[in-house]
Amino acid sequence: MPRPDISRLADVLRQRDVSRVVYFHCDHWEPWKTVPGHTRVSSLPITADRIGQFVDDMNALPYARRMTLFYRPGVYTTLDTGKQQGLKAAADDAIVFLSRDEATITHARNAMRDLLDRSEHAIEVHIHHEGYTYNTAPVYPATGAYLESARGRAHEEQRFDLGVRLVLDAIRDETGLAKPHWFFVHGHWALQASDPTVCHIVRELQILAAHGCKGDFTFPAGRGAVNPRLNVPYFVTPIAAAKGYDQPEGNPERAYGNSAAAASKFFIWSSLIKHRGSSLDHYAPWVQERLEKPASAVEEMLRDSYAIDGTLYLKTHAHSMHPAYFEQSAPAVFPLAQPAAQRLFETLMEAAAMADVAFEFLTAGEVYDRFIHAKPQPKAGFALQISGPASDLSGIVPPPPNLK
Repeated sequence: MPRPDISRLADVLRQRDVSRVVYFHCDHWEPWKTVPGHTRVSSLPITADRIGQFVDDMNALPYARRMTLFYRPGVYTTLDTGKQQGLKAAADDAIVFLSRDEATITHARNAMRDLLDRSEHAIEVHIHHEGYTYNTAPVYPATGAYLESARGRAHEEQRFDLGVRLVLDAIRDETGLAKPHWFFVHGHWALQASDPTVCHIVRELQILAAHGCKGDFTFPAGRGAVNPRLNVPYFVTPIAAAKGYDQPEGNPERAYGNSAAAASKFFIWSSLIKHRGSSLDHYAPWVQERLEKPASAVEEMLRDSYAIDGTLYLKTHAHSMHPAYFEQSAPAVFPLAQPAAQRLFETLMEAAAMADVAFEFLTAGEVYDRFIHAKPQPKAGFALQISGPASDLSGIVPPPPNLK
């Protein structure tokens, strides 16, 4: 006798006329945190062991073996005191990107290549730049005071540009992967100056695209105000404006089947489902409470995730290497391995099986490829109209002209 909750979920799939569910997980993956009671350097072997545990635990779960890890490598900055060795965005800039020491390189290279050797996870790019560009909630007071000055703000775009290059260099060095094309998740969700407490870089998409970035998988965001008003995946022309991905001047177009737009525009993943329906971060009590009702959580996922051409694209996100998971238990219980998440995926796959719907696991990059190689949908068209109230971006302060 079928369970009523599974039958109800199978009906949702039938009503949406899908024959396949594509699941992909986008992880804000930040392993190289300083462990309490340790220095940054003495934390490295501990972190490397944690990465090994992550690989083992995810390999044991069929739905967690092909995660997309939006990776934040160890690239550090500081105020220049004349003793640091590293790179600056400009000769008179007081922010230095520190040279990577041998211990950092060795531990990161060994851990990341082991991860790639023993798993099917994809590596993409995650950058936090609130520590070295202007924002209204500075992380470090001394740095914040400099970044707020005319001199500090004059070089912030060049500083972000250098930061992107150094992150890509670090990933290439650690993994051996050449990344001519790649995808992005923004630290604290605040893509392209969409939240002044974090980011004021109004040319962020242009800078990312110049380094080979093809698109963004930040959304749905934990900061709802930064979400696009469009609820479908789309392409947009990068423009120099706060929250430029959400402005009509970017001439948004539907992404599915739109290989022509892919040649010159920037991809934005968006859908009707929002953060509360997508997060698996069980360090948040509300997430744990939601996951304790797996049928209800799965119904929201199936109802609000993006579906087209017979396929439903279901995206989740988490911060699997968040310090909270290592503080809560030893060994850590990663988000996709928690018992409540396992029950959620069992429920999801049971419903798919009952509805005779295939289940497929892709990476974010593979989802992008699936979209741009799809046949255009008849009568769908590509142009999109952005409607609804615009975000209040009055807190975005434009930088001064570069100082000479």
